[in-house]
Amino acid sequence: MYFYRISCLLLLCLSFSSLIGQVNVAIMGKVNQPVDTLVTLIVPPVSLGGESSTVTTRLSDKLEFRFTIRTNITTPAVISYGGFNIPIFIVPEQSFSLEFTADQREPHNLLFRGKGGADNTFLHQYIQFLAAETPPIDSSVLGRTTAKEYRRLMDQNRIAREHFLENHSQVADLEVSPQLLQWLQNDITYTYATALLRYPSVFRDFHHGTKSRNPSNAYYSFLEGIPFNNPDAILQDSYQRFLESFIIHKLERPMSWELRTGGERQYAVLSRFLFGPPLYYMQSLVFERTLNWLVDPDYMAKEYRSFMASEAPALLKQKLEKLRENPPKVYSIKSFSIIGSPVLGEVFQFHTGDRPDSSFFQGQPTLLYFHNRRISRVDFIIRYLKKLSRNLENRRDINICLVDVNTKLEAWQSIHSKNGYANHPFTHLSMNYFDELFDPRIEQGTHPEILIVDANGIVTETLDWKPPVKQVLAIIDDLE
Repeated sequence: MYFYRISCLLLLCLSFSSLIGQVNVAIMGKVNQPVDTLVTLIVPPVSLGGESSTVTTRLSDKLEFRFTIRTNITTPAVISYGGFNIPIFIVPEQSFSLEFTADQREPHNLLFRGKGGADNTFLHQYIQFLAAETPPIDSSVLGRTTAKEYRRLMDQNRIAREHFLENHSQVADLEVSPQLLQWLQNDITYTYATALLRYPSVFRDFHHGTKSRNPSNAYYSFLEGIPFNNPDAILQDSYQRFLESFIIHKLERPMSWELRTGGERQYAVLSRFLFGPPLYYMQSLVFERTLNWLVDPDYMAKEYRSFMASEAPALLKQKLEKLRENPPKVYSIKSFSIIGSPVLGEVFQFHTGDRPDSSFFQGQPTLLYFHNRRISRVDFIIRYLKKLSRNLENRRDINICLVDVNTKLEAWQSIHSKNGYANHPFTHLSMNYFDELFDPRIEQGTHPEILIVDANGIVTETLDWKPPVKQVLAIIDDLE
């Protein structure tokens, strides 16, 4: 579990320089004992709605490479080579060189020189410090800690990081730029806060949903020292993750750490706590993740027009406009089980890997029983569905389906064959909501245990528990 990490591909410090025009920054390098001929520079987006840029070059005969970029902003970036990445930090007018010995797993003897060399030397010393002195908390430890103990561990971790920033540059005799120090301080602040906000969710996930832990209000006192509205850090990945976690916390809903389908209350919370770039970012995130999720279209259209008339960055508006014109077919966990909506057959798979066509849910009612193999034994459910099938033999034709969730299709296919599922009097389906049809970051509660669909393919009832067979038969009779 990586409560504390630096994702240099995504993190972006917004310590903008005061330069009006762009200036050249040269990045030169040499590879000893090379394992590849290509070197790639990856620079993340430099504005909201922007795209990352990638430039690739070849090693020269002297095993050297060079990148020249025009920029007036401070940004982290990544040099990718031979299957590994080297995080770097770029400050306008501070060119630098690096030299390293290649390996199949990681670079060795990494050495930076030049005006920007001190920043990058310090950055890598900090990364090494994180690996040695502030390792991630083991999940087995998390499972035993109380909220108070967990916060104490996070406080110790944060203090160790801040102490490194305060003292190491002096000890190592490095003149580190204030932009890098601010970027690292932001990362410490927001990663620390996000880890504390995520504790209830991570604890629940560690116990597969069977246990929960809800800290007291005193636990969340750490938020008093966190600047939650920080426009200068809006493109920093750790800040974005904090914003999402913070808003979910303020919505007072079960923690799932990404925004769920939206509504008026969600927008009211956003406007209450955020303004400027943070507000625009979160609003665009809501739009992006509600384009295809059966929310109130009139309300969303009104909010969309308001967003497009706001002072949000032009690139962010363009990105949202393209998504609205061609929305991705991505669902949340519950978007396929809303009463009154058609059942979405494309989220299910047969053991052959094929997905049901529209006719599968037409002409007769369907009962879908969802089973999470990690939490409960399937043999009890199979006996229940067999009994239900026997009671329906002389009554009417009905689809009875056992849906295996949260399992890779290949693993489920093996189980299907090994246990003779093809011989059962009902249909086995798989719903792996970590495939391309689902956004695994969005977990809008759990799926219902039973879903009942009428002969027109419309969801009529969802049950979060297994009722007696007689009650299910009565529900089916009411469909006639």
